[in-house]
Amino acid sequence: MSAVTVDNESHAELIAQFTAKIAAQEERLYGLALFFECICLLYAGQEGILSTYRKQFRNLIQEGRGSTSHVTELLAKARDGNDAEALAALKAHPFSLFQTHPHPQELIARAELVAAKYGEIFPGRDRSKDFSDEERLKLIDAAAAAFVNVSATV
Repeated sequence: MSAVTVDNESHAELIAQFTAKIAAQEERLYGLALFFECICLLYAGQEGILSTYRKQFRNLIQEGRGSTSHVTELLAKARDGNDAEALAALKAHPFSLFQTHPHPQELIARAELVAAKYGEIFPGRDRSKDFSDEERLKLIDAAAAAFVNVSATV
């Protein structure tokens, strides 16, 4: 059976592209969860503020997970069955996150930065492991320094 192509791109290339896009989306979602961890420490004891962030971030993460789950299913269909319709749906998927947030691009940048700093500070760490307050502070410090450096170059 020959590989299905869409717009003259090979099946394998498309699968690789979408696999990378899904991984980036999952990394942003993890970054947002980490960002919330940092916010929880910064606003400890201020339940009103935390409640607002908790609701907002929970909704953003649920929407993102739903989107990621959907495209992962499409990818499986495209990969396993060379499904041209699934490939076309993947190609049309916007791969956008946090669109219900007032500033989605800023939130994406923050999530990516926090996730990157996490990877630098805690390489190979099991992501299901809880953070100590000291670890959260270490992540906050590294992310804050990176935010300052990024802001200074803009």
